[in-house]
Formats: sequence, structure tokens, C-alpha cells
Amino acid sequence: MLFAAGRNGHMPRIMTMLHKKYHSPWPATWTMGVVATVMLSTGSILRLISAISLFAGIMTFSLMMCLFLLRWRQPNTHRPIKIPIVIPMVVALICLTILIISVMAEPEALIINLIIIALGVPVYLLCFKCKAVQKRLVFMDRVGTILQHLFLLQYET
Repeated sequence: MLFAAGRNGHMPRIMTMLHKKYHSPWPATWTMGVVATVMLSTGSILRLISAISLFAGIMTFSLMMCLFLLRWRQPNTHRPIKIPIVIPMVVALICLTILIISVMAEPEALIINLIIIALGVPVYLLCFKCKAVQKRLVFMDRVGTILQHLFLLQYET
């Protein structure tokens, strides 16, 4: 996920680095490993699975709502694949049901996930939409150069 987000410009360019020999995205893989380890150290594996599945449910439901919004606001836009509207409706209902059941079982997981999502919005706006801040983040290129030398990494060609 981080590798693809780095390719699209939604994460630092460092995440797109590959190992020279193995051609695998080491910085993205290690970052995900560190995040998972930190999350795991705060609770049990079941809590980690619960938090991640709830986050996936929130994102899937949000995606279905965006699909409805695009179909309503831009009905004549060319789409390479146009699926029947019933399928996203069913997926949205299933996601909503799972989210409601999850929240009833563990309400603090929803609060934690919403806080994480809410904290991500200002970081995204500052680091990727504000050009003045982007110019000040040149230290990321220096970090990328250091990582290249230490771990035999290269940017994707």
C-alpha cells in the first residue's frame, strides 16, 4: 500500500525505493512492519485484527459512498467498466452492517480509527497539497540518499 501511495505522490518518494538485488520495496515493507509492531505492542493480536478490519470496513463503505456520489454528480462520464448500481448498494449495506456490529462490540476501536483518519487529513494537506511546506521537506531527499547507500536501494526505473 505504501509503495503504491508513494508512486501516486500520496506518500514520500522514499517509499518507492526498491532493493537493487531483490527488487522489493524495502522501505515500504519495513515501515508497515514497524507500524504493525507498534500496534501489536499496545494490545493483543485480536485487537490489531479488529482495528485493521474496522479500518478496512470504514474505507470500503467510504468508497461505495464516493461511487454513488460520482454516479449522481457525473452520470455521463465515460467509465471503462460500469457495474450495476445494485452491487455497490449491497456492498455498502454489508459494510454498514459489519461496522455497526463492530462498533457495538468494541466502540473504542471506532474512536481510535476515526482519530487516526482525522490526524491523517491535516498531515496530507500540509505535506502534499501545500507547496510552501513541500519545499521545506527537502530533507526527505537527503534521507533517501542515505537509505540508498546503507541498504543498496534505488528508485523505481
